[in-house]
Amino acid sequence: MPFPPEDFYRVAEALKDRRVPDGEGRYRTIAGRAYYGAYWATCVSACRAHQINPPTNLPHEALSLRLAGTRGDEEVRTLGDLLNGLRLLRVHADYTLTKPLTEDVADDAVVDARKVIEMLPAVEPRLPRIDPAG
Repeated sequence: MPFPPEDFYRVAEALKDRRVPDGEGRYRTIAGRAYYGAYWATCVSACRAHQINPPTNLPHEALSLRLAGTRGDEEVRTLGDLLNGLRLLRVHADYTLTKPLTEDVADDAVVDARKVIEMLPAVEPRLPRIDPAG
């Protein structure tokens, strides 16, 4: 069953009223927030590693694909694969209303985002430079 667009509003309304949203709207929100947590943590680490001050947003696709395409550093590549998977899931959550997003997938997004965040201190000095978004 397609995700009704007005359910995005219902999630916002529930959060505004300090209620926990339920169902697929909740899962889509979890997937998006998990991605952005991992994305921004990665941006901050990459900016710190390359003295880009203040830390700024880096192009989403370029960042995840560059990290996922890293050769010779399995940890950086793994981090990139996780970040890219989260990015694609976030796109699905926000734009693919005809395909459901399940609780299990949302839970996996949280696990993957935690992995990215936990990996960053070890790989930060080896992160490649990605030019900031213009």
